[in-house]
Amino acid sequence: AAFQPLPGMGELLEALRARKIPLARLANQGKEFDMYMRIKYDFIQIFRTMVSSWQAGAPMPDPEPFGMLLAQLKVPAFGCLFISPRAAHLDGAKTAGMDTHPFRNAAELESSLRARGV
Repeated sequence: AAFQPLPGMGELLEALRARKIPLARLANQGKEFDMYMRIKYDFIQIFRTMVSSWQAGAPMPDPEPFGMLLAQLKVPAFGCLFISPRAAHLDGAKTAGMDTHPFRNAAELESSLRARGV
């Protein structure tokens, strides 16, 4: 089966991009798989900034990937919302100063974004 965005996420990401909301992707991936994903799956290009653990030299929840992402985004941590289903990754983002949302589904995320004024 082909790798696809979770139900509702493609539409939500497109809507955010249309509103000029900067989107970034932070992933725990090795170099080969990361490059494969970037080439194989067009929808990943929706992210303005992409950082993988191999680039940062450490996996999440270590601080290095979060610091690299923030440096590339050129925004303060408090201006970022980190979304993940993994508690350890959310803890790492909180430690970096980011707001967080525990991902369960697109509808819940959309509601959380609306509540934050996004």
